[in-house]
Amino acid sequence: MLSEDFCTRLEQALTTAFCNSLDRSLRGYFCDGILAPEWKKDYVPASVKHTKQIVTRAWIDEGRRRGSNSSTQRLYQLILLLGKQTYDDYMKKGQLTQRAPVTSERVFIDTATAIITVQLL
Repeated sequence: MLSEDFCTRLEQALTTAFCNSLDRSLRGYFCDGILAPEWKKDYVPASVKHTKQIVTRAWIDEGRRRGSNSSTQRLYQLILLLGKQTYDDYMKKGQLTQRAPVTSERVFIDTATAIITVQLL
């Protein structure tokens, strides 16, 4: 699973990725929470062994829209692609913790499909 520490760092990395995006329309976005994976197939080691990824969801606040006083939150699919180091740790421990390096440079955002992909080392 995903440790609380990992989720907190992931939220921060996603928010930083939005703030530093070359796409100016994303700069008002921020991550408002990471949900635990919903389906076992998305996180159990036996499944992760074949896919080398964990699928979960994130609440993304899309900021205020022109002419509106309120912001919009959407639930995005969040795909964590596990690199060798992270994959090995996950297979040994069954969770992502300290080792998982989360940086905004490895975050890919598609607002049209509401999918965020994060490449972990």
